[in-house]
Amino acid sequence: MRWLTGLFLVCAALLAGARAQAQAACCSITAIDAKTEVVTAKVNASGAEFQFRVANANLLKGLRVGQGVYANLTAKQVSLDGKSACCTIVSTPAAAPLRPPVTASLPAGTALSGTGPCCTVTAVSSPSLITAQNSTGAYFTFSLNANSLLHVFVSVNQKVYANFTTKQVSLDGTSAVGTIKSLCPIPQNQPCPASAATCQAITISGAAGCPAQTETISAPASCKSGYYGAMCLKCPPCQSPSVCSEGIAGSGACQN
Repeated sequence: MRWLTGLFLVCAALLAGARAQAQAACCSITAIDAKTEVVTAKVNASGAEFQFRVANANLLKGLRVGQGVYANLTAKQVSLDGKSACCTIVSTPAAAPLRPPVTASLPAGTALSGTGPCCTVTAVSSPSLITAQNSTGAYFTFSLNANSLLHVFVSVNQKVYANFTTKQVSLDGTSAVGTIKSLCPIPQNQPCPASAATCQAITISGAAGCPAQTETISAPASCKSGYYGAMCLKCPPCQSPSVCSEGIAGSGACQN
């Protein structure tokens, strides 16, 4: 019985620790105005206050003073679970960032994307697997750094900075909050033969998080009129009323 009691206590302690970690957030609610739908919160580390609006009435009713929330000043968004944004920040503190400074910074002199962010988040599978796309259409995946997990959340369509040399991702172009995991393959579309109407396509995906994409190869899928066979060869001349057996499955023989 003693070992059962000890095991129960250990499990209870682990469960309590997991719950405490799950509830950790950068900020906490200090006031709720149901009439204006405006909620006031503070940054736990500095005490700086900010406000956000909750348009969903049911969501507003469920909030309570002291409840932890996640905030992102750059995107002006608030999340209740650290994964998806629910609300918009309407006023921000004059000082003190909503997340502690990270140790890694993007190297000075390294071009990011001119004067603005280069890339757009397209999918958030988890904090350790986020997909983004740059201005040329190429996809890549990244994960949030360990010291950013409790203070930073990323949502679909959010703009980010990416440094592919140092493999770092930033929300503000200054502080690195994520690490690039993989570069997704870029479709290398091959030219279709002039005699082909269409060419075959294959699906490429790459590493986890990379979207499935279509790549065209030079193997014909169908032939133009007057061509036949797998390579879409030109039909020989046929005397009327014979015609060439054309098409991708044709033999090129003259048939009546």
